[in-house]
Amino acid sequence: MKLLYFLDFIHYYINNFMNKWHFEVKDFLEDNNYYLVSQWYEKAIEDNPNEISYYWYLGLSYLLQQQAEEAQSLWLSVLMQVDELEIEKYQQDLVSILLTEARNQEQNYHLAWIIRTYIQEIYPELLENNLS
Repeated sequence: MKLLYFLDFIHYYINNFMNKWHFEVKDFLEDNNYYLVSQWYEKAIEDNPNEISYYWYLGLSYLLQQQAEEAQSLWLSVLMQVDELEIEKYQQDLVSILLTEARNQEQNYHLAWIIRTYIQEIYPELLENNLS
């Protein structure tokens, strides 16, 4: 039952909010300049440390730079600080963002596979996350 709820949530979230990078990093992304994307999110976190999505996207920008340990450490440090009752919601938000980016990276199989590996670690029951 929990898995069905989660899958419904993912579909709703993606279809209605279309997880997107913040507008300010659009040009950097088009140039695949993930370092500047990271810089923008680091500054955004300094300015607004309570905006959780900044941490998710910063970690994703690290992952796209193949800095997997930094991404995972960042995500885990945030999850360890949130209220235990809200961990699942934050995990769902993170997985939704990662799933959207994995789809965006389908032409770059290596990056898509790395992203999907982390989705698998966070939410192994997610059938929509195809690692094959």
